[in-house]
Amino acid sequence: MHKAQWLLLLSATILMACSDQPVVASAAPSPAELAKPPVSQVVTVRLDIEVGPQGEVLSARLAAGQADTLFAKAALMRVKQQQFPLRTEQQQPVSYWLLDHAVTAGSAQTLATGNN
Repeated sequence: MHKAQWLLLLSATILMACSDQPVVASAAPSPAELAKPPVSQVVTVRLDIEVGPQGEVLSARLAAGQADTLFAKAALMRVKQQQFPLRTEQQQPVSYWLLDHAVTAGSAQTLATGNN
């Protein structure tokens, strides 16, 4: 039995035991819906990244309009481990900014139900 099924059954049992009135439950997901794999959604955060002359990340910050969330913190940590392409001016490596750069921060899973 899935954890969600078990919790639903336990909740319904407790409600019935504590009430003299009949319990009216909302429509619970069917066993087929509970058997569906979770839906995974990739979370992307937009960052402004300062890249050094050797392609290393010198600094990174949230781009305008991005919320400071757990995913944002993960994206900032992740981007600092990356290397970026070198840029040159007059055949010399230079620092540059990548503005509003998309970085995959991770993924979030939701239960697959008929409403998704």
